[in-house]
Amino acid sequence: AEAARGGQALATLAEQSGLSVHASPLFGRGGESVPAFSGTLVAALFAARPGDYVVEPAADGDGHVIARLTEIVAAPRDKGAPGYANLAAELGQGMAQDVLAQYRARLVESLGLRVNEEALRAVF
Repeated sequence: AEAARGGQALATLAEQSGLSVHASPLFGRGGESVPAFSGTLVAALFAARPGDYVVEPAADGDGHVIARLTEIVAAPRDKGAPGYANLAAELGQGMAQDVLAQYRARLVESLGLRVNEEALRAVF
């Protein structure tokens, strides 16, 4: 990553190491469309600026991924734009999960409620 930051082409560096370079599809903060990306890599990319390199462990734990953020694509704002419906559904689901997590935390705090995580995972 340091050599790439210094101006050497990532493809050349990868080839010299017997590795390859792949371009990822567009992805959101969840990073679900890129299985090789760990959550920490996705978070680092969302904190980066175009042109920045980030290095994080691979999602499978086998080595590391060196990634370069090439561009930031704004989310569609027009309801008729491609991807708008999916984005709206994803945001709605994320907000609902956040509210439930906060409600659950409040129940645990105020009532001393205990949650059997293992039983929940078995059911859901």
